[in-house]
Amino acid sequence: MYGSDAHEFIGSGWAGRYLAYEYPNFPVGYPNEQMPHPLAVEIGYSMSLTLMGPQTGMGFVIPDTAAYYQLLAGQQAPAPGTPAGKQLAYIRLIAQQSRLYAQAILGASKKAINLRYLSRHTPSC
Repeated sequence: MYGSDAHEFIGSGWAGRYLAYEYPNFPVGYPNEQMPHPLAVEIGYSMSLTLMGPQTGMGFVIPDTAAYYQLLAGQQAPAPGTPAGKQLAYIRLIAQQSRLYAQAILGASKKAINLRYLSRHTPSC
């Protein structure tokens, strides 16, 4: 996973270092128009050392194949019936609302007329 000599300890993985070299600003500005997809996808409950870069993890972790197929279908695993599950459900609701509100605000801003610009560039009568 390190991609180093046996006597050498490196706190990052070979694939993570390669991805950090190729995409030095990651994760700032990602995803973006040129790179809308994750740099790497790993199935497991935590990122393996292989994908750890010098500063941050360079991939996206999906807990299991069922979660992968739920992600593709736009579904989420149900929250557990515990107090933490209730909090998780609330956080998911707020995240969903935030995405919807952001889309509505973006759509409205694209339709809006810049009144300051018009007042400065329109001849007064």
